[in-house]
Amino acid sequence: MKTKIPKITMNQMHFMKSIKQKEIVEANDVMVEIQPYMFPPKSPFSYSTRVLLDNIDVAGKRILEIGIGCGIISIVAAKQGAFVDGVDILPECVKFSIDNAVRNKVFDRIRILL
Repeated sequence: MKTKIPKITMNQMHFMKSIKQKEIVEANDVMVEIQPYMFPPKSPFSYSTRVLLDNIDVAGKRILEIGIGCGIISIVAAKQGAFVDGVDILPECVKFSIDNAVRNKVFDRIRILL
């Protein structure tokens, strides 16, 4: 199935790519590469991500992350022993999430879907 990304979202993505570069960020002992239009896990705009990262306890559970972004929450959950399914509508996010799962050696515990 081909995903149709809203024009306003595409315009915002193109704008952010024009003013910002990819970067590697660290949170909870996890290193992830993020796209220019992703909020870094420790940014002031990522309050819900910070709350989850500070309180996540999911060892042995099955997790679904909708809107996986860079994959940080899924990676932290997988490092704790959870099995994770992640999904995103943006192919770039799926690619970055897969790369980040490999980088953090938890790819065998995470299934990422578009």
